[in-house]
Amino acid sequence: LAVAMSISRQLEPVCSGGVAADQEAWWLLEAATGRSRTRLIADAKCVLDDTARRFVEYALIERVQKKKPIEYVLGAVAFCGFAFEVAEPVLIPRQETEEWVMALVQDLRAKIPASARFSILDACTGSGCIGLVLAAEFPNATVLGVDISSDAIALAEKNRLRFGVNNISFVQCKIEDFLEKTSK
Repeated sequence: LAVAMSISRQLEPVCSGGVAADQEAWWLLEAATGRSRTRLIADAKCVLDDTARRFVEYALIERVQKKKPIEYVLGAVAFCGFAFEVAEPVLIPRQETEEWVMALVQDLRAKIPASARFSILDACTGSGCIGLVLAAEFPNATVLGVDISSDAIALAEKNRLRFGVNNISFVQCKIEDFLEKTSK
């Protein structure tokens, strides 16, 4: 617990309050040790080994001195029940987007029969979070993610493989070019 408090104090300058700093401190400790917060609390005398200590030191430099978002430091973000890999320069999925996707899933479930086959286009796919969640929720759908960035397509494909979602594919191109080709 003392380690978590120490990390939290160091994170306070870049967090929006003590609660956020505490949460980030626990995330860093979980990532560093491979143990859940509950396990860490149960083992109150937890001592970080050299590898874990070096990770925390690196993470604090990245987060506090370089002011990197915690999601980039950890390399992942929770989104609709999945742990999406994230990396610069691809944008981090936002909580508002997660809320929108969850509402969209409910809306589509109410309007589309479970056995229906349909297609979804995820324009500017980024990490693939929207398309992958929709593909996972609607296995009868064919989902296509399009992005101009090769970094985004590579990350989205990594996430696809990570989650084993097979009814989605990704294409690197400008959305305008894609729409022009498909409208002919």
